[in-house]
Amino acid sequence: MLKWIRKLSGADYRAVIDLKQTRKLIAELPAENSFKCLEELGYALESLRDSEGAELAATLETIDLIDHAAKPHYGKLSQEYHASRLHKYQENLLWTTIFQFCKQLGGAYLDCTEAFNTTERNQAGLESRLPVIATRTTAALAVQLKWGLLRYGPVDGQIWADLGKVYAFAEARAIHRTENSMYPALYGASSVCREFLKALMLAVSSTDKLLPIQLEIAERVVSHFSGWFAIELSPSPSTPYYFDLNGSAPPTRRLQDAELDGNLRFFGPGKSSRELDNLIHSVRIGQTPDELNLGPAYTQRAVIAVLRHLAQFWATKPPARKAERRNSMNRLAVLHGYERIFNTLCGRGEDGAEKDSAESWIAQNISAGGYGAVIEHIKGDWLRVGGLVGIKTETEREWGIGIIRRLSRDSQHQRHVGIEVLSRSAQPAQLFDIQAATECALDGGGGGKKDAEMPCMLLSFEPADSGEVNVLLQPGCFNAEQSYELRVREQSFLLAPEKLVEEGEEYDLGQFRLMQRLA
Repeated sequence: MLKWIRKLSGADYRAVIDLKQTRKLIAELPAENSFKCLEELGYALESLRDSEGAELAATLETIDLIDHAAKPHYGKLSQEYHASRLHKYQENLLWTTIFQFCKQLGGAYLDCTEAFNTTERNQAGLESRLPVIATRTTAALAVQLKWGLLRYGPVDGQIWADLGKVYAFAEARAIHRTENSMYPALYGASSVCREFLKALMLAVSSTDKLLPIQLEIAERVVSHFSGWFAIELSPSPSTPYYFDLNGSAPPTRRLQDAELDGNLRFFGPGKSSRELDNLIHSVRIGQTPDELNLGPAYTQRAVIAVLRHLAQFWATKPPARKAERRNSMNRLAVLHGYERIFNTLCGRGEDGAEKDSAESWIAQNISAGGYGAVIEHIKGDWLRVGGLVGIKTETEREWGIGIIRRLSRDSQHQRHVGIEVLSRSAQPAQLFDIQAATECALDGGGGGKKDAEMPCMLLSFEPADSGEVNVLLQPGCFNAEQSYELRVREQSFLLAPEKLVEEGEEYDLGQFRLMQRLA
């Protein structure tokens, strides 16, 4: 740290910060190595915060230089974090570097904001910049919050305390709604209030049910609608959540007739719920607004899924459970991975091998729709929202199929998961692409016959009253243009595809209409 203080201020770390030297040091950073750059810039901020006696104006200009220098590297590393499934070590290294930089940036801006409360010595000519400083502080804390949420763990209470502190500071000076160019030429106008609401609304949007890439989409949608969000001194139908500015607890939904105390602010989606419905319609017909700033990286299906998720949690009434949940301790055997689950359903391998590959989780509650489970130890780093699992209790003989819908981590590092059960008794089966099989036969056979065959899992042996069945396929295998022959339990059926219900990294969940029995 002392090394960076000396670099920023010259040989004497107590000297006034040398801005020319700071620019030189930033220019000498290895621009092609974003990881190293962001790490070094984080060290620079930490050193700056530890220095004493610097003029506030010089400190602010130094933070501004570091902030702008870091933005392209932050963007590149963020893309890298979300672009592909990383090894756990790489993921942790990237996350730690990004989070620590965000933490130091938020802390540096917060120090400057607090300087206005503690001394008048270095404030000359800076009062007019206070709305920008407070807005940047809030935005930096909000980014730190987002990276905390990406790890599905409890958010550090200091982030909530700092957010409340900055908002209370800005509100007391009547600058919390002052529009300003937080980052000229980079972003549009914003305010402390707007950045504060972005953080709070993202936090109450049940991000433990979103994949990391979905949380990125949610953050952009929250930013898009932030102008419609509402915050008030007293509760109303459009502000169903509250936050204590003097506390360190996360925001929460207000329960009817609950007694509340503290320096509370009530907030909510305001008029954005109606606008969100309009946006869902626009995206569905292929007219995504340019100002939403999503870019080509996200599919229409992924965006709509996130928008519908947000619509649930921004509603005046919280989403109700589909089935009653009851407390019941059960031990679950859990398999993961399409191939492993399929092979187990087929009875391949010895029972002992199956036991070795299955993990043991504790289900704390159960409903008709699934389980809430606790995991003390997990093998590998496969656990994620949207993960496919085979599940079986100690009293069940058949393996069921489930999807991990919710994931969080408590302060004791135990993971809590919510599992939606798709089927209590799945059947291994084979799908044959009729057109591909026919073409293969006309060509005289060969390897094409095998290509027309796809392993799948039938989620119900009895079709619904409407004649539909759900089939779990390997990812990318669902084709709405083809008819299929389904072979299961030495029986054969003709299936017509209806729709792709859901697609995940490990599976396609397709709905088919049972046309006729073939054999």
